[in-house]
Amino acid sequence: MINCRDVTSSRRGSFGAVLPTIAVFIVLGLSVVGFVLYASSIGAIREQVRGNVRLIALAAVQGYFEHECNTNDVEACHADKNVAALGRARDVLSTSPQVLGGLELVLSSEQTDSGNEAVLTDGRWYYVRPSDENSDPCNGNYPCRVNRSQDELANCFTISGDVSNGWTNLFGGYFGSQHWAPPISFRVTASGVPLRFAFAVDVSASMAEDNFPRPLAEQFANGGNYDPSLDVYRVDASTLKDINVTNHDLVNFGDQQQQPAPGPAPGPKSRSLDSAPQARAAAESPKEEEVDDGTDEEDTDDEDFGESLLPYGAYFAFQTEDLYRDILDATAVPEQVQIVWQDLPDSRDDLPPGDLLRPNYWAKEDYLSVGALGVGVGAYDTYCADNGGSDCPHFAPTELGGVVFDPPPDEDNSTEYADKVIPYAVNTFRDAHHTAAQPWLSVMEALDEVVSMIEARQVPGDKVGMLFFYSQVYWKRTIKLTDKLQYINKVLDLETMSGARTFNQSDPPLWIKLGLFPSAAMYTDARLGLLGAFEMIADADDGVPAINSVVAFSDGLSTCRPDPYGCESSFEFYTDSMNAIRDFSENNFFAEKISLHVIQAGQQALPHFLGAQARATERDINDPGSGECYTDEMARLDGRQLVRGASPPFGSFWEGQEAWVNRFDGGFPQAAADWHALAALTGGLYVPIRPVVPDCTPADPATFCSSFPLRLADAERITTDPYCRTTREQVSDAIERIFGDATSKSFSVVETEAS
Repeated sequence: MINCRDVTSSRRGSFGAVLPTIAVFIVLGLSVVGFVLYASSIGAIREQVRGNVRLIALAAVQGYFEHECNTNDVEACHADKNVAALGRARDVLSTSPQVLGGLELVLSSEQTDSGNEAVLTDGRWYYVRPSDENSDPCNGNYPCRVNRSQDELANCFTISGDVSNGWTNLFGGYFGSQHWAPPISFRVTASGVPLRFAFAVDVSASMAEDNFPRPLAEQFANGGNYDPSLDVYRVDASTLKDINVTNHDLVNFGDQQQQPAPGPAPGPKSRSLDSAPQARAAAESPKEEEVDDGTDEEDTDDEDFGESLLPYGAYFAFQTEDLYRDILDATAVPEQVQIVWQDLPDSRDDLPPGDLLRPNYWAKEDYLSVGALGVGVGAYDTYCADNGGSDCPHFAPTELGGVVFDPPPDEDNSTEYADKVIPYAVNTFRDAHHTAAQPWLSVMEALDEVVSMIEARQVPGDKVGMLFFYSQVYWKRTIKLTDKLQYINKVLDLETMSGARTFNQSDPPLWIKLGLFPSAAMYTDARLGLLGAFEMIADADDGVPAINSVVAFSDGLSTCRPDPYGCESSFEFYTDSMNAIRDFSENNFFAEKISLHVIQAGQQALPHFLGAQARATERDINDPGSGECYTDEMARLDGRQLVRGASPPFGSFWEGQEAWVNRFDGGFPQAAADWHALAALTGGLYVPIRPVVPDCTPADPATFCSSFPLRLADAERITTDPYCRTTREQVSDAIERIFGDATSKSFSVVETEAS
């Protein structure tokens, strides 16, 4: 009998014994692979967590700053802003649940012991020590974060907590524990970055043209036309002289453009400022044979210039020969401006019937005789002794890269003529139809708005500077970039500017003493204003990160060229000036990442946008259009310009000159195109301030652009405001846009800690 063995069952038994061993090795292998993967990716996981937490902190601080309170109670406002901050932060958190492992975000005041919370804590971040000498929140160790005090807004948020990342939880769940891997700890602080605003404000006569239209020509170029809407013949602006210095008895107001600046100008790549003011000083220094004694025939060769003229437009302010003299007997300077002054009736009773509502009619009794400060070093020293001493809020003539006009002494060197008080006749008449000069008053109100916005932000390091210019920049018209906003508030005395409050004639408000009003200046050196504003920003580089902006208010008709220096109302001088401004902007504003925002006003410059309709689909020739406006932002993304000048471009110099001469009769759109291009180059905003048509009916924003063409080449210029906003409303809207643009960029992570 053969004894047989079941080999099959024996093999099955051996294989069954091996299976558990194989399973163990598989598990161990997977675990090793998991460990290797986790170890190799833990850095990436931590960076993911840290990156998402940064975004949440930035969202919180942005939400806080952008929320507008409906209460003046600081604590109530802070509570509302905190809610907005938390909501914005949670929105960002919801986009990354896996990375942050289902973390819950709460305010520090709502913190619990759940163990799965990230805490959002408000506070105050100081980049630098505040200007208040009695305040040192960081005890000398800057930057630092401190707790928010009662009745104080926050300017930073810290998010802190621990997170078990979804990846690590996967491994922990396999081993039966959610805490198999240690959690990732984090602490991130995001703060509002300081804003620096330097404002360059044109105070030439054009900034009063809305209700003080400057005199132009009856026989301008090819026989300019009578303007029935203004009921005024106008004086040829090219014959008028600029008021560049301050004492008519000592200075010859001859044709300055015929006196070139001495010495070569710096190359286009130079960031240093040129010596234009010194060139002016040389060009304008009174020489013995040029002293005006009132009898020089060269100064009176236009003596019958006004014989055929109808009533003039006026100026908001006339420089006069005598201070506190009977205003009816005052004499304006220079002589060409005297014509305008002398043609004004003495009394409002002498105005033609029915013309009281016309802004071009004014009477001498509307003006008040006041004194403004001189522009010399002596006047600066005297003023600063009473206003900050060595920490004077103004730039001296020897500061700001030579931008500020440094006048020469008088001919016998015994005194400086420019240190004497300068007499002005300033219009102070107000009623329902006459306000202060526009758009100047709206600009001044806008500056006050910015100061209020800066104060409300409560971000240490926020600074504002102001520079007022025409063909010159005087020390008294330059306010340094500063966080001491009380002084600027004192200067921007809106109650006396608007006529809501009267003032003492012998002690006028600071805006008059400092000469911050538009007067009978004929020429504008916009480049000089931008040079000074840029230098303010450049000199403020103290190592603190900041969002830097220059805001220019002007009609943009710059008529002074740098090399050779001179001023003339011509297309040639405008072109030379704009070429210099363009080079300077490319090599300075663009290179230094400073946004140049342009708010352009003045009918001669024709501020405008093109009326075009946005496409409904991309590049479809049969596209019917979206019905929405094609915006400046869309145009820039497409590499196009939404403001057009000459189309086609001027074919010759004479075409350009003709367009310049006819700017009074339809505007000079090339200026709008040129300044829009500068704003686009530097990432700034261009905002045109446009007049409103009589009996204006506001356009419906939903349908306004539905009839516009799709091609920019076919678009018409929109030269009036379609929404019937006043100048004040347009300027205010512009400031809100510019401030919002700067604020949207002004948030940064300032502190990061993570395990």
